Amino acid sequence: MIKCIIIDDELNAIKSLLYELEFIKQIKTLATFTSISEAKIFLDNHDVDLVFLDIEMPDLIGVKFLDLFNTRCFEVIFVTAHREYAFDAYKKEIIDYIMKPASKEDLQISINKYLSKVETDAIINLHKKNTLNQSIWITEKGLKKQLKIDDIVYFEADGNYSKTSTGKLAKLK
Repeated sequence: MIKCIIIDDELNAIKSLLYELEFIKQIKTLATFTSISEAKIFLDNHDVDLVFLDIEMPDLIGVKFLDLFNTRCFEVIFVTAHREYAFDAYKKEIIDYIMKPASKEDLQISINKYLSKVETDAIINLHKKNTLNQSIWITEKGLKKQLKIDDIVYFEADGNYSKTSTGKLAKLK
């Protein structure tokens, strides 16, 4: 279940979004906020997966709200009537930018993007976990030597043998 909150200064917009989200079974709305400061407190103290965020709020623009977090443990879908902030919003690594009024179809597409990102992140984290501290043994000048896989830059064929290069490659000029 995707735990979400909605942040929008317009109550009618919140009600409309809540109505549309009812049709998406993967979503559980934990809370709604008309105040950025209240939403920030909630996010600091609760585990939230996804935030539906209006871009133009009375006390702060939505993209600036994201700057209030040193590390962000939630994903964001902007739901707004303002196209002009889209470029700045995508620079904040958001999931999507939906124009109001959000339809069921738009929301489902955005949720699918979110699920795809979560799956990709899980695969990357699993790969990192599986390769962390893994190593191989090689023979160098008659002696066995252990190399961490993460330290190997490349292998180079040399007749019946191979050379290994570890460390960082010099930058090309």
